[in-house]
Amino acid sequence: MTGPGAAGDVGGTAGLAHARFDVGAAERDVTELCRFDRYQASDGIMAAAAYVAERAERAGLSDVRLLEFPADGGRHWWTFRAPSSWTPVHAELAGVAAYPDRPFALAAYSAPTGPDGVEAPVVRLGAGPGTTRGVPLESTRGAPGPARGAGTAHDDPERLRGAIAVHDDPDLPLPAALDLAARYGALGLATDRVSGPGRTGRIELRAGGPLLAFSLTPGQLADLAGRDRVRVTVRTHGAAPMPVVTALLPGEPREPGDPAAEEEVLLSAHLCHPRPSANDNASGVAALLVR
Repeated sequence: MTGPGAAGDVGGTAGLAHARFDVGAAERDVTELCRFDRYQASDGIMAAAAYVAERAERAGLSDVRLLEFPADGGRHWWTFRAPSSWTPVHAELAGVAAYPDRPFALAAYSAPTGPDGVEAPVVRLGAGPGTTRGVPLESTRGAPGPARGAGTAHDDPERLRGAIAVHDDPDLPLPAALDLAARYGALGLATDRVSGPGRTGRIELRAGGPLLAFSLTPGQLADLAGRDRVRVTVRTHGAAPMPVVTALLPGEPREPGDPAAEEEVLLSAHLCHPRPSANDNASGVAALLVR
């Protein structure tokens, strides 16, 4: 068999699928899903899953189910380990950055401060004379410190305890900076390592860890480094389960005895990701809702 739509003709198959695809409906679904912060096992992904289940029913899929699984960070299904429940509610480095104003400002799985926040000293880890320069803090003892702004940890590692560590050393990798902050009891860390002018990138911490972290623009980090203290507030909760939406799209009837009559095809798309994340993977979810 040859011609458009023939087996193996990817262009023809894609063309047939596209002709039946409601692009407008898919774009509306992507737009709606991008409103939610879809962290695994969070209020945001629960709301997104409820939207998907309702849309699946309206799209004519059958046996639509919104399943909920425990999110305790320890349970296993085959090789998949359950995520830890974590919903960010509000976070702020006072006068510098806030969540949810900037979705990626707060690192995933940041530890909470309590509802009223914490007044914390600001301590630099990094660049310039008299700073850690990415080596063990003890080895920098006695080096001269900066003239103004945030203090540095070079004189005494205990200065990091309860502080917001400013990751301003380009030679110190982010994982090493997080390790230093955790090792010496810092409240948290602020970095621009995954950001650029006018934008912030995503940071993910170890679930259940002691640190909070903020992803800042270079300008925001410079602002923070020029301060002696900052008020930090992070409010989260861990009550949401992990949702999975399932549904059935019956195939065309087959003749008795046809081996294809018993076949099932599984189509899946992951829903979890901080907002907006149109292509990771709101667009894939939207594609499964179009008939």
